[in-house]
Amino acid sequence: MKWNHNGITYRRGCYETLIAQYDGKGVWFINRGLMTQQTMKSRFKSFGEFLGASSVEVKPMWNEDDSATETNVVVVDRMYDGSYKFYRELKDDHWESIPVEEV
Repeated sequence: MKWNHNGITYRRGCYETLIAQYDGKGVWFINRGLMTQQTMKSRFKSFGEFLGASSVEVKPMWNEDDSATETNVVVVDRMYDGSYKFYRELKDDHWESIPVEEV
């Protein structure tokens, strides 16, 4: 899989939230849960393999003025059995589970 890291170095102990988009189309994905950038990178790689993606672009979720870099973001949650669940934010901090077909 070809990576566009946008200058991210994936420092150990850094918890800055990252998002990823696969094959340059569709939504941006964010991992559920607090994790280091090294772990995020590993999860992005595994998820890209699951999707069969040929490329991935990774960038920070927040810019310098603390506003979101992208608005079409879906939370991806890897389950213990290897499957994935997806969530999208609704109004007023309510979340809904969405099927993989909608992602």
